[in-house]
Amino acid sequence: MTDFKCWTSVQVCQWLRDIDLGEFCETFVEHEIDGATLAIISERMSERLIPVIRKQSLFLAQLDILKSTPMSRENPPRNNDNSSQAQSGPDTSLVIPTVLRMAIDRRDSDLKSASKTKLRNLLIQTLFDHLSKKTMYPTHLQYIELLSKVTMDHPFLRESIGSGYDSLLESLRNKFKKERQPLVANNEIQRMKERWAGRKRPLQTAEANSSTTVDAGEDERSIREHLRVIKEETEKLRPNIELLKEKMVLIKCYQRNFVSNHSTEETISEFPCFRLAKMLLWDLRDHTKVDVDQQILSQLSVMAPRVLQVSRSPLKETFRRVIDDCEDGRLKKGN
Repeated sequence: MTDFKCWTSVQVCQWLRDIDLGEFCETFVEHEIDGATLAIISERMSERLIPVIRKQSLFLAQLDILKSTPMSRENPPRNNDNSSQAQSGPDTSLVIPTVLRMAIDRRDSDLKSASKTKLRNLLIQTLFDHLSKKTMYPTHLQYIELLSKVTMDHPFLRESIGSGYDSLLESLRNKFKKERQPLVANNEIQRMKERWAGRKRPLQTAEANSSTTVDAGEDERSIREHLRVIKEETEKLRPNIELLKEKMVLIKCYQRNFVSNHSTEETISEFPCFRLAKMLLWDLRDHTKVDVDQQILSQLSVMAPRVLQVSRSPLKETFRRVIDDCEDGRLKKGN
């Protein structure tokens, strides 16, 4: 008998589909909710995962049934509906070539290399071949379900930073983008163009379009060390801003990839230096090429006199002097 606490995140997602809550699968996968975590989810936690009250009530009721009914624990949930399986995550029966399996068994470091190696390319090609049988436009959930299953079955492939498969995810996405380019006459491509025609996509900077995923000269160990220094320096009473900037420059690609795949709370936890106003403004200026600090000061110097005209605050004259300082250039940024 298999206890539901031993379910993987993929099996938890299938249970959600079975109780008509499949729309929340992506959220559960992103929060790495497996069977053990599912067993200790409280009502307060469920509010963050399922914000709709009616569906939250359904989830809690079904979770109580899952905990109290022995029959529900005997077998992991399975999807017998082929149509719903096609819409959901990838088939978990991944076929790994013998050469690749032998490399995994001997824990070959080339599989986790930051540079392109034959084994690394073979791993990405194997994942691509498997997922492309279902669609050339995988959803985020399909990517995550496949990679979480692979890293759970083969723990050696799991990365020691981030979600455990950030680098694999980025490489696999790039592989799909590259392979889709020659398929301009493909019927699926035409359907997707018609579906998304007229919808504007957010503008991307040249840096974002570069598709650089790895920082030059860095590996997992060095990135962890940079993060440790950043966290320790940030906790100091007077952190060395220049040191923080130096470390952040070294892991810029890792930071950009992490930010694009994680929440604000997770980003600040990983990069606590962003709690410092100077570091946040510096990163914004580096990323957008806009001096946000100076923009705020210049706009305030225009707006503030109008505000002061109708203000009745006893600090009115003090604010007026500050504005005059701004206009005269005597107020230094950050002070």
